[in-house]
Amino acid sequence: MPAGGRARRSGVQGGPGARPSRRGGLRPGAEGPGAAGGGGGVRGGGGVLSGPPGGAGLPPQAGADPWAQGAPWPWLPPRQDEASAPPTAPPLPARRGWAVAAMVTLMLSISYLDRQVLSVLSPKVIAALGLTNTEYGLLGSAFSLAYLMGAPVAGFGLDRVGARRGLAVALLVWSAVSASHTLMAGFWSLLALRVALGLAEAPSFPGAVQSIHRAMPSGGARMRAVGLLYTGSSLGAVSAPLVANAFDRAFGWRFAFFGSALVGLLWLPFWLAVSGGRARRALEAPPGPRAARVTMREVWSYGAVRRAFVATFTFGPVIGFALTWLTKFLADTHGLTPRQAAPYLILPPLCFDLGAVVFGQLVGRAPRRAYTYFSVAAALAALMGALPFVSGPWAISVLCSASLAGAGGVLVINTGKLMASVPGAAVSTAGGLSASAQSLALIIAHPLIGQSIDRTGSYVPALLSVGAVALLGAGVWLSWPPPPELEARG
Repeated sequence: MPAGGRARRSGVQGGPGARPSRRGGLRPGAEGPGAAGGGGGVRGGGGVLSGPPGGAGLPPQAGADPWAQGAPWPWLPPRQDEASAPPTAPPLPARRGWAVAAMVTLMLSISYLDRQVLSVLSPKVIAALGLTNTEYGLLGSAFSLAYLMGAPVAGFGLDRVGARRGLAVALLVWSAVSASHTLMAGFWSLLALRVALGLAEAPSFPGAVQSIHRAMPSGGARMRAVGLLYTGSSLGAVSAPLVANAFDRAFGWRFAFFGSALVGLLWLPFWLAVSGGRARRALEAPPGPRAARVTMREVWSYGAVRRAFVATFTFGPVIGFALTWLTKFLADTHGLTPRQAAPYLILPPLCFDLGAVVFGQLVGRAPRRAYTYFSVAAALAALMGALPFVSGPWAISVLCSASLAGAGGVLVINTGKLMASVPGAAVSTAGGLSASAQSLALIIAHPLIGQSIDRTGSYVPALLSVGAVALLGAGVWLSWPPPPELEARG
């Protein structure tokens, strides 16, 4: 067998009693000279499996934390075909790569548009179906729970079928579910539809992350593309009132759900065109041999994945408070009606987009300063805890905007580092696990925030806790041993 051959077929030479595992490594207790760190390789039947420069494919060094170094298991070094195998399709030209990034950003906007229509039309839906506030709250939890469960599974599937086909099918399914909202007859039918929509939209973020990873020519460009990607959520949230109210005025509130689905279908032919040809080969080509594909449990074992999960989870309440509670906060503290509060709600999501783009550009151009930029972004995000201590609606809006700009920067840097530190065969799965962290954070945080306000009659304890949790998450992320990046930044 030639050098670098698959150890699965030829066995692995180690010390006495070494036995090959089914994934080409040594079983616990079977380490020998061929598996030692410090420059040695894992010797297969006819050659040495050596990793790329920098040691990303070498076994963990003695005394080092193998989990932090990104090894799938403490006793298994990263496999050569994961860490250093050449891509099966050449990288796309920069212009085509940016076109793909723009299309997945629009796709993410459409997913947020479809899920936000119910929120925009909630007064009419609640009145028409006779829902209670508790039942309406359960509808939001149902969507978040479905997305929480679906995102990792969807990412796992997309790593195998590719984002081009996977996103096309996902959009068709969630558009059909969105259009089916026109048939809702009561709470239980609407609850089932919200669960179905959460599951159907689960591939959106993992698929977008995989598309950018495979289409962009370098690590620096990818980081900037991730900054663009995060603007999609705000674009969808801002466009939802315009689209929903337009269809509501013209055809009635039920048809608004059907109308948003039609908007989504307009995206599909453009996606198939942009992702066709040479882009199709890049987006659908498997990132490594079939044997290199990893299980979800192995993906979770990467230190980069667990670090990304922590950051997304701890900064999720910052974003959740701004999107869910800010209107009520202005009403309770300044007596503003929803219409009066509307001007103060425009700036925060725009600043989230601005923070995502700016921090993505900064880290893309100077990747060595990523940890400095992350610290600045985290400090800005934690300013949400100071919201009760400022006076005036505009001061609240500006402080909330600065906080969301920092949160956007945190998510972009976190996602970019995640993409650079996991094998190509696991990018969608890793992205799905990271996305599920925000759903989990919101499921936990929203009831706790509400209980705190009810018990204390004040927003101070809740917002101080939101800021403190963000700082705690930043401390964990910054102190985590940096996972090795599997590719050079460009």
